[in-house]
Amino acid sequence: MKQFVLSLSLLALFSMAFGQGKPDWLQKVDPYLLEKTASGQSAQFLILLAQQADLSAANDLRTKDEKAIFVYQTLRQTAATTQGSLQSLLAQNGATFESIFIVNAIKTSGNQALIAQIAQRPDVALLAGNPNIRMEGPMEKLAAPAASEKVLIEWGIDMINANDVWAMGYRGQGVVVGGQDTGYDWSHPALKNAYRGYDSVTDAADHDYNWHDAIHSISPLSGSPDNPCGLDLTVPCDDNSHGTHTMGTMIGLDGENEIGVAPEAQWCACRNMERGNGSP
Repeated sequence: MKQFVLSLSLLALFSMAFGQGKPDWLQKVDPYLLEKTASGQSAQFLILLAQQADLSAANDLRTKDEKAIFVYQTLRQTAATTQGSLQSLLAQNGATFESIFIVNAIKTSGNQALIAQIAQRPDVALLAGNPNIRMEGPMEKLAAPAASEKVLIEWGIDMINANDVWAMGYRGQGVVVGGQDTGYDWSHPALKNAYRGYDSVTDAADHDYNWHDAIHSISPLSGSPDNPCGLDLTVPCDDNSHGTHTMGTMIGLDGENEIGVAPEAQWCACRNMERGNGSP
């Protein structure tokens, strides 16, 4: 299952990043986190537990619904049965925390003394920093083609030979693409008809289960207390335009202009960056 592979990949990635040859608990701790707490300060971090959910049995289930229910319940159960002792330790130390179950982890804050105490536990695999990160902007901004220069197949589509796959009859039919980015302008003419929540017959949209806003606060990197879209949105909005652009790359179709790699796919999405800023 993808989730199991993701967990293993995270373990491998963090292990390589933290390096070997360090004594005892230090091998489990992100150097960034040690640096941020070197002078007695507290920092926010993620505790990745050693036990991760085994989702391999989902391969034996027949339907998508059966697989989804099994994966969801197994992830929740794994977190519930393995995090209790660690949560009690955090509570005893006066640390606030948030349980995470998609990867079995806990988000919390603390100083180096608490970090050392947690890292020495056998049920803890790794401690990673949770810094605020700014999305890289485009290297070069090209002017949009004039109306007379409009192309039917985009340069990128041609470069990856997606149009050759289209000629075989595969254009994304029956596929739902999920996006996570700065948000989305769902009513953009290249995206609207493919939005899973849109009914072209009634020209109305239902955003339930088609959109989720994970932005509940302003990032300290944004430099302004006012987000142009707002927070906790029930209707898709893009506060940076990056998400709208990337979804266009995936499924965009504007009349005859075939922008996206899978122009007949549908899409659903979430916003997980506040104006291009966020944290792990």
